[in-house]
Amino acid sequence: MTDTMNIAYASADNYAPVLGTSIYSLCKNNADADIHIYVLDYEISEENKERLRRTVQAYGKQIDFVSLTEKLVFLSGRVGAYGNEGLKGFVTYAYCFLADLLPDIRRILYLDCDTLVNASLAPLYNTVLEGEHFVGEAPDALRREYKKVIALPDEAIYYNSGCVLMDLERWRQHGASEILLKAIESGWNYPLADQDLMVTCLYRYIQTLSPMYNYLSQYFLYSGREAAFVLGIDYFSAHADDFAAGYKAALLYHFCGNTFIRPWFRNSRHPLKSLYDSYYYGSEWRDVPQAEFKEKPEYRIQYLLFRFAPRPIFLLLSRLMQRLFIFLQYNK
Repeated sequence: MTDTMNIAYASADNYAPVLGTSIYSLCKNNADADIHIYVLDYEISEENKERLRRTVQAYGKQIDFVSLTEKLVFLSGRVGAYGNEGLKGFVTYAYCFLADLLPDIRRILYLDCDTLVNASLAPLYNTVLEGEHFVGEAPDALRREYKKVIALPDEAIYYNSGCVLMDLERWRQHGASEILLKAIESGWNYPLADQDLMVTCLYRYIQTLSPMYNYLSQYFLYSGREAAFVLGIDYFSAHADDFAAGYKAALLYHFCGNTFIRPWFRNSRHPLKSLYDSYYYGSEWRDVPQAEFKEKPEYRIQYLLFRFAPRPIFLLLSRLMQRLFIFLQYNK
């Protein structure tokens, strides 16, 4: 492996404080590592770019901004406007085309903005992608029925794209970008657009990573064996020890889902709210007040069941609610 870790993010300006907190945690917990950060930038303000530069320069890291308004023109030329948003609609897909956006890079780790780096990323970054695999991801916490919604084979794993390890050299050799572009051209319209695109087109080439490398907020609701029961996915039972260890010592926490409310909101009840705030208020965005999240009733109900219902009842209701949600939301 190379000595430099290449790390990529993608963000618009409104997410800059969340992006900045993640990058600050990355730098602080990898202080001795040689890191080059690439921010796929959709109109991030100069003020926020300067804050990001100060963040990484304090730790001797490098940062480059890759303007998506310029670089994603090749996408709009291929497939036209996406929905009613035009080029902006492609921003969510940007990391899928890192091989094209960064043609000289051979290996990269993509992270969503809503992640918190909790330790050295070297074990993750240096993971050997074996056999035909040129992408590494951890499974997502969606009921197994969702695979039917996107016509993913039952034996395939559905992955979460908040943390994606990519061998870009082998990606190019396999023509993976062209595979993804052809899928988009065919009228791509799956619910979780970029994530569904990556999984359905490339699942044969994705190596399964430990949940320690992408510890989702949903994992705080269940043990590994409980997650296997609720979600219908045997993988989680087989990795029960990683679930237990990751509660306090995951390499990367990923704040998806709203049962606990994401920790950059002041009314968050996330188990890692205090940890997140220690980075947020240590970052260059400490002067930006945290907003309040407007909670939907279903999130409140699940949280109350988690806190106060007898455990067997909570698990059974969670299983039923997951199945009902997928049926009502996606089978229309």
